[in-house]
Amino acid sequence: MLNDPNIKFNDLRVYIALSSFQGKNPDCYPSHKKISERSGVLVAHISKHTKKLQKYGWLEITRRGKKMSNR
Repeated sequence: MLNDPNIKFNDLRVYIALSSFQGKNPDCYPSHKKISERSGVLVAHISKHTKKLQKYGWLEITRRGKKMSNR
């Protein structure tokens, strides 16, 4: 990931914040507010970074409770 030219510093901060919510289960469902608090990235920008991480294959987005996935 560090060598991926598409991934910038704030993308990495969001990814690390998301990883911090995972336990033994690979899934996590934190709110944008919680991700913002851990990453230091503004709440308004979290969606932009998660979509970018998904676009480049670093993140799979699944909507909890709606049985649909962006993948």
